[in-house]
Amino acid sequence: MKKWIKIVLVPLCFFIFIGALILLHNQLKNLSYVDIINALKTIPAVRIVTGMCLALSYYLVLGGYDIVAFKFIDARVSIKPKDIILMCFISNVLANNTGYSMLFGGSIRYRLYSLHNVSMVDVTKVLLFSSATIWLGLLTVGGITFTFASVSLESVFNLSISTRIIGLVSAVILILYVLLSILHSKPRKIFKWTISFPSIKIVTAQVLLATSDWLIASLTLFVLMPEGYISYFVLLKVFLVSQFFVIISQVPGGMGVFETSVTLLMPNSANNPRVISALLTYRAVFYFFPLLIALVMLGIFEIMIFTKKLNRAVKIFEKTVSSVMAQAIALCSFFVGMIVMFSTSTPFNVDQFINLLPSWFMYLSHFLLSVTTTCILFISRALQLRVKKAWSISFYLISFTIALILIAGESVLILMCFISLLVVLLFSKKYFYRDIFYI
Repeated sequence: MKKWIKIVLVPLCFFIFIGALILLHNQLKNLSYVDIINALKTIPAVRIVTGMCLALSYYLVLGGYDIVAFKFIDARVSIKPKDIILMCFISNVLANNTGYSMLFGGSIRYRLYSLHNVSMVDVTKVLLFSSATIWLGLLTVGGITFTFASVSLESVFNLSISTRIIGLVSAVILILYVLLSILHSKPRKIFKWTISFPSIKIVTAQVLLATSDWLIASLTLFVLMPEGYISYFVLLKVFLVSQFFVIISQVPGGMGVFETSVTLLMPNSANNPRVISALLTYRAVFYFFPLLIALVMLGIFEIMIFTKKLNRAVKIFEKTVSSVMAQAIALCSFFVGMIVMFSTSTPFNVDQFINLLPSWFMYLSHFLLSVTTTCILFISRALQLRVKKAWSISFYLISFTIALILIAGESVLILMCFISLLVVLLFSKKYFYRDIFYI
């Protein structure tokens, strides 16, 4: 990636994330913890279980993208469809939760596919094909929805802007892609890339799979919404616009961006604790629940790989441990940071604490806790890349966060998570040896 992209893209994502959190905090200023917790209790268990099933279905259908991709590139590898689906589940869940999906998801996917002797070139082709399939689904659903039932973005930008133009452009791009496939168009060169168009059978499979995935994702949110609060078709429009903002923001997991977009596009939703509880439950069901399953599956894969390579040289063994340890620490840092970020994104009530310290100091501590956990969230990417300076920065950030947690009065569980992370980080310094950070 070019130097100017490194300089502009990462800080831009950071500021978008901070801006989304500020907007979300302002949106929720009239709600209290008690209102949200009581609303969470009103969500029927059947709806939560249904949402979990839909979320798992979404990630399993994503595996179908890679099955079609392998047929398109005609890769001569002996890999079963069920193995493709399982490996895609792990990589897609991790990519969805951490951002940088093309990079992080691609690296995990290559590691898993390499067990079946899939080359890096083929993995790259599959990854690009699957990414294009996701956009085909968005073009299909968004083209139809936004063209015939546009959404006003006035509540977001304070300007009279409609999504109809987005729908028309999406429809034109989709139709052009289908026509080029029907006409068996020869490969086209765009800039320095050569693009080959698949057959109409492959395109049909792409559109059907991707459209199903987008509908399943929106249904997951719909089943968690208060009954009768909003129709599915209206929610679908709000969901698509919010996901569009998530994609262009590249914020990890769309955290804060998605929730802010939904509350801005749905009138009075920010003052309805049942809607906010539905969004929080959606975050847990669609992101955290599959993440826990994917981490367990990834751990099993790593144990299997470790067992097979146990008889190899110590150097190879150390390299494998280094890779797993660095990624585990990075994921834990990101996951714990997200939990605290959600905890600090809602209004802070200083009256619940004993007045041993000035109220301004308590508010300052709460604000600094948000800032430090945000920094931990973004530095987790550098930890995953085993950057030496990332270890030092993370060590000081986590130490400072522990002190702020004690002052701000966060839960003991969160405190223990950060202390455990600090201890693990203290004894794993040797695994972080790279001097240059790259994306």
